[in-house]
Amino acid sequence: MTGNHLRTASRSAWIGALAIVLSFSGPVPRADVRAQQPDSGRPRLLVLLATDQFPSEYITLYSHQWTKGLRRLLDEGALFTEGAYPYAGTTTCAGHATIGTGAYPHRHGMIGNQWYDRELDRTVTCEEDPDVDPVVLSEGTTSNRHSAKYIQVPTLADELQRQRPGAVRVVSVAEKARSAIGLGGRGGPDAIVLWKSSGRVWSTSTAFTSRPWDEAVTFLQKRSITDDFGRVWTRLLPESAYLFDDDAPAEPEPAPWTRTFPHIVHSPKGPDDGLFATAWGRSPFADEFVIDFAIHLLKARELGRGDRTDFLAVSLGSLDQAGHQFGPRSHEVQDVLARADVAIGRLLDALDEQVGRGRYTLAWSADHGVARIPEEVEAEGGDAGRLGPLRTLADGLLRWTLGNERYVGLADGAQLSLTPDGLRLVEDRPDVKQLLMSALAASPGVTKVFDRATLESSEPTDDPDLRAWRLSYFPDRSGDFIVVTKRNWIYGARSEIGTNHGSPHDYDRRVPVLLFGAGIRPGKYDTSASPADLVPTLASLAGISLSTAEGRVLTEALVR
Repeated sequence: MTGNHLRTASRSAWIGALAIVLSFSGPVPRADVRAQQPDSGRPRLLVLLATDQFPSEYITLYSHQWTKGLRRLLDEGALFTEGAYPYAGTTTCAGHATIGTGAYPHRHGMIGNQWYDRELDRTVTCEEDPDVDPVVLSEGTTSNRHSAKYIQVPTLADELQRQRPGAVRVVSVAEKARSAIGLGGRGGPDAIVLWKSSGRVWSTSTAFTSRPWDEAVTFLQKRSITDDFGRVWTRLLPESAYLFDDDAPAEPEPAPWTRTFPHIVHSPKGPDDGLFATAWGRSPFADEFVIDFAIHLLKARELGRGDRTDFLAVSLGSLDQAGHQFGPRSHEVQDVLARADVAIGRLLDALDEQVGRGRYTLAWSADHGVARIPEEVEAEGGDAGRLGPLRTLADGLLRWTLGNERYVGLADGAQLSLTPDGLRLVEDRPDVKQLLMSALAASPGVTKVFDRATLESSEPTDDPDLRAWRLSYFPDRSGDFIVVTKRNWIYGARSEIGTNHGSPHDYDRRVPVLLFGAGIRPGKYDTSASPADLVPTLASLAGISLSTAEGRVLTEALVR
């Protein structure tokens, strides 16, 4: 128990919960910004920009700190102020796949960063593929094998290549494989999809190419993440420009740093140590690297220069890694945003130079938002906390009632998946199933529990949480039970993480939805919108169909 008496679900609380159960068996366009229309009527380049872990609240809180790229997007773009995901499983893999395909997890299948595979009897990640081999683009080696095998519908990049064969160039670059793949899809003969693997290594796989791309190798021969070893991360802006306290009592101290500036990006064991790569990933220098890589590939591949519509996807991950550790009100998050503002400004300048103003269309969103650090909320008098170990509770109860076997395959966030034997026994014993659900529901921080029958049912419901979780449910991947948290209660022990996401609460679902450039009418729009609406809108501008998308074309923001 922390000093401020946060109501964390301790072992005694879990036992207490179990004991209780057992005892009962309109648009407003700006007039000063002109809409841009390409000469041919179609954009020469479609750009998808994703910022990992960017709740809409950041625009309200911090946009006064931005003067470059983010400022230009807000001033010259079409911002949908009510933008939000309608589903509940707000994770990186789900969000990027939704942005890339225009579909929701119940259709595209990427329900989370990982799930339990009953046939394999193990956890699989959303991007893993043991049938492909890594293709290393930089110095070093990696065993990571990734592809888009689990995505059930095509991305916009896939459909561009299918409907315009031989006439489209695609580039998708991100620090995380699941981000690059979720936006870039399955690749193709004129496609580059790449990411940072373990440590300093950048790679792709044989799902995308049989040999390294010369354009990527050229960049990585000149640049390495180890160039930033020993670099000191200080505030970009004057300290007085930052809101809240840099030394907030609830902030963790992620190694090798303290919780206050400055931060040295290093490891005592040297640049090859994983601790350095972790520190680098949560610094703004990772985003700067990705932007520089994207600009290099934009120029090297001559995107947007031919009589065609090319595709560029860029995902920035520093905000997610800093936010998980330091929380959304930290000076670190604000500084990552301020530096991303500058880096995105450089990307826009490069697009203007390479493609031309009014000749490309950019769509910007985020894969999810984030909760505040629960200890901060509790210190202000709010109800907040951290869920205890669901796996321990479920396994303990099932072993007590069914015998000493392994019954839980995976407990990840809201998702609780049983082993094949565990699921069969629970389904055959309605009393045990009800006992388990009651124990979970009685746990501190939990509001309700859904079973798979409820999630798979087509019966109408007025429960917004159930509607949201049905959109996140994909058979044979999603959990057998979904545990819904109270507001400001998160998954993850304080020793592991500062804060988290993955809930149906508005701070996790509300994200920017913005269009910018060719064919877009600037302004603020208060109509309902989702990140899934972005690629249908881009597809409409490019003159192609996207039949598997569930989002709508944001016609109110288009030049008529």
